[in-house]
Amino acid sequence: MNINASIRLAILQILESDPGYSVNHRIMRSYLEGTRAFSLTFDQVKTHYQWLADQGLVTLEDVGEYAIARLTAEGQEAAKGHKTVPGIARPLPA
Repeated sequence: MNINASIRLAILQILESDPGYSVNHRIMRSYLEGTRAFSLTFDQVKTHYQWLADQGLVTLEDVGEYAIARLTAEGQEAAKGHKTVPGIARPLPA
């Protein structure tokens, strides 16, 4: 399985579980390391954010030094496995 595809799925799933459907890149890095065992730099998280934004799965907002990703409806469909997106891993069955 492609590691980048797995990281992108994890990002979408973390955003989907957040009450506001948004997480800044610094907190996302902590979530990815703590819950998914992905070790990334802040710049790598931002790169994944940009890729997801280019696909229409998140919107991005820069607030000061923070990049904030917000899940779109399309991103939520991909996070749940209801939509297949090349470059994003499919979630495992429950």
